[in-house]
Amino acid sequence: MLLLMFSLTLVSASYLPHKQNTELNFSITSNFATSCELTTINSPTGIILIEQTDTSIGTFNFNVLGGNFSNLGTYCMNIVCTDGDKITSGQECRDVTSSGEVYNQSQLSIILGQGIIIALFAGLAFSFSKEKWKIRGFFFTLALLFGLMMLNSIRVMAGIGETLNTMADSGVIIGIIAVSFMAIYLLIYYTIEVIHYFKNKKEMKWQVSENPI
Repeated sequence: MLLLMFSLTLVSASYLPHKQNTELNFSITSNFATSCELTTINSPTGIILIEQTDTSIGTFNFNVLGGNFSNLGTYCMNIVCTDGDKITSGQECRDVTSSGEVYNQSQLSIILGQGIIIALFAGLAFSFSKEKWKIRGFFFTLALLFGLMMLNSIRVMAGIGETLNTMADSGVIIGIIAVSFMAIYLLIYYTIEVIHYFKNKKEMKWQVSENPI
């Protein structure tokens, strides 16, 4: 769990992250401009025409509706500022992801660590014989649980690409189903074990009462 919490703190991006299909408000500062215009947006699928002008002094505010960020990838807002005959252009870029977060390559070490923990729990499970199925099943469940965590980490990392995001989401769903089946399997066997325990205890009690000393 500490490893999982640590992995959630390693967030960085080449551009500021933004969540898919949500509204974006941003501002730029210019000491000389009398007006700034958001002209177009370079999106992963092409150029989006905006034409939004702000005539504030010093700080210029812009608002882009969430519908413009329907695809995953990098978006760059093209801005042109003017002061009389002086014209300056620039860009404000965002990495649009499904979760609003972008993880860098250092996150791969966390996924590797989670993989090692999965291998450890799986190895412990196989070290017990089938007769000790309760302990064996417990370690298998832990391995599946950490596998689900690892799949979720991969899903977040893959959130900047449509195809990878879809594949990662499918992997998380399969992982949830696998963990659920394992948990149900163990619950059924634990319940049967408890029933047999109380049944045997009751039979022993009757045998003792029928054969008094």
